Amino acid sequence: MPGVVLKRGDFMNVVKLRTVQLVLKDYYPDIIPALKRHGFYSNSSPVSLEKRRIGSYTSVTVQWEKDQDYSITNLLATSISHYVVKELKEALVQDILYQNREILSFSEREKIFQEIAESGAVDIGNTSSSDIKSKIWGYLLEGHGYLNLEGFLRFRLIEYYRFLESNVYLTLGSFLKRQKQYAYVGMLKLHLSLREPRLEVAHLTADTEGQIYLSSEHPRDISSWKMIPLPIGEASAEMFEEELYQLLVNYAPRHLVLHRRVLFNYERIASILQGVFEERLTVCSGCFSCKASDPGSFFC
Repeated sequence: MPGVVLKRGDFMNVVKLRTVQLVLKDYYPDIIPALKRHGFYSNSSPVSLEKRRIGSYTSVTVQWEKDQDYSITNLLATSISHYVVKELKEALVQDILYQNREILSFSEREKIFQEIAESGAVDIGNTSSSDIKSKIWGYLLEGHGYLNLEGFLRFRLIEYYRFLESNVYLTLGSFLKRQKQYAYVGMLKLHLSLREPRLEVAHLTADTEGQIYLSSEHPRDISSWKMIPLPIGEASAEMFEEELYQLLVNYAPRHLVLHRRVLFNYERIASILQGVFEERLTVCSGCFSCKASDPGSFFC
């Protein structure tokens, strides 16, 4: 201990100390206020804390009397686990998103981060938080004097890190899918704006089997509707959708009526058509086909 001079005969009175060095990335939230908030450290506590910068890392040295090792390591593990799941979580999510900087701009990463924060996608329950605390405490009880939090997360807390990764990538995938759809809708809207209307009104509907039909009128006889072949397999489904959009854009109806079987059974198609046709599209409010009760008749 600095500033302590030992004299002959004083060795029996020397207090044995335990030291643990915590190492964090320099942009991680400050852990000392977190330790204090969780009751680990106070002015009356027999614990000393020292923080210093080491390159791009921050080192926090924690020291306490060794005869209190069991209770202090328990409290330290509790404090670190709370810090990890409550405060460090955001920095870890930002890290994972930054790894995708080649495909995501800064503003896109910020949008995804905000979406994750608002959805609570990376929140964990009390049981998982207790598991994290147990692993940290077990590590400290083994006598280790060095804990690099980044490395500890990647190896000893790998299940938690993978949980964060998987949920970040789920949100990322959903975001990219929406972006792709927005771009596709924009392209179709542009093509539609360049077309002269070939139909005043077009009806899009489906029968009880899910077969989609298109007509410029609303006839009672199903045979007079144009049948659009059903897709087979995922690749064919995408081709089917593209052909449907191109067909409708080529006809460029002034007014597109979307009947309810399409609205409910083909949500993606309905969503894209609503984005493309905007005010030119209306949803059927309940025509005779919708209200028909005969199983052999045509339904919206």
